[in-house]
Amino acid sequence: MTGGGPLLIFDCDGVLVDSELIASATLEELLTSLGHAMTTQYVLERFVGRSLKDVLLRAERLLGRPIPADLGARFGADLLVRFREELKPVDGIRQAIAALPHRRCVASSSWRSHSCRCRSARSRSACTWRMNGTRLVSRKMSP
Repeated sequence: MTGGGPLLIFDCDGVLVDSELIASATLEELLTSLGHAMTTQYVLERFVGRSLKDVLLRAERLLGRPIPADLGARFGADLLVRFREELKPVDGIRQAIAALPHRRCVASSSWRSHSCRCRSARSRSACTWRMNGTRLVSRKMSP
């Protein structure tokens, strides 16, 4: 699978692995602990697809006060724990990807440690595309 031809680029989060609900639930719990009760659905509608920097800015505006300086690090640490325990591939994705004849890679806007951790998570079969001729791209372009 080297050389020319089409290159298929897959987003990791929410496409190859079920990460969006886990991340949203983690953020919901963290923001609720800071005094703003919300639902996972609320988080999904307002925060999904945003960079961590943007999420933190929005959270600060939502709370109406400065957020703790370590909130981003706490979110990341909590999220990695949950990913190790809960992350799983989207049903049928491995077979679908394996059936494609083209070169492929994974793009993710998640921070690099998440992408690396994703490959070592309990559901590593969802993210070990590198071993199957697929390259992990650490950053994707903004829409």
